[in-house]
Amino acid sequence: MLFLNHPFYNESKRVAIFLNRPDEVKTRKLIRLILKSGRKVFLPWYEANSSSMKLLQMINIYDIKRYTKENKDGILQFTNPENRTEAMESGGLDLVVLPGMAFSLDGKRLGRGNNDLYPNYLNELKKMSPHYRTMGLAFKCQVVYDFPLYNNCIVVDHIVHSYKVYNPAAQIIDLIDPFGNHTHYNEYLKFKPRNSSIPRIKNATMKRLYKKYKKAKNKKATNKTKKNKKSKKKKSKNNTNNKKPKSG
Repeated sequence: MLFLNHPFYNESKRVAIFLNRPDEVKTRKLIRLILKSGRKVFLPWYEANSSSMKLLQMINIYDIKRYTKENKDGILQFTNPENRTEAMESGGLDLVVLPGMAFSLDGKRLGRGNNDLYPNYLNELKKMSPHYRTMGLAFKCQVVYDFPLYNNCIVVDHIVHSYKVYNPAAQIIDLIDPFGNHTHYNEYLKFKPRNSSIPRIKNATMKRLYKKYKKAKNKKATNKTKKNKKSKKKKSKNNTNNKKPKSG
């Protein structure tokens, strides 16, 4: 997974992430892996009709089943916030992973309007952890070319989806091409999944295209070898015909 091989994640020890809604990227598996790595995980919590939010520490993956309940907005939240440590009260954060309705190529994040409490929280977090990084987690269709800047708009450092990592500060880093051509090879090496020379392709259409491409490539290779064999045979025949008969 690109997220787990990203330098922002590798350099972080305290990670804030979200429990996904049905229309967001699934994060439970990701949370399990982050916890397994020994990092501290923090999840958002807020009261109804409140303008402030907290990021509370998660102890283990079973906390989701035991101590969470859906609020009015359909977000799973801790039922025992008083027993949990808040990120800013216990040393700040290194990485904040954000959901969003959409992300632009220059890093702008489209939140959920008045219900979006991340901007206020991140403004406060800057005072404690000025070097924290932000990362948008999105579906491919959520990454758009551009949209207008609005009040309290968060501009993320990187955007991650299945096949690419977008770096708004530089150019788009093309990490995985479905046809196996890694254009930005040096950048690809940084994020390349361990023990894999072939990119992981999850999308069904991409898989189909990749298979077609491989088939065509193999066909070309076999045709080439056949041609080479034929030309070799012709050459050998010509050589035998051109040989002079032995003088008796």
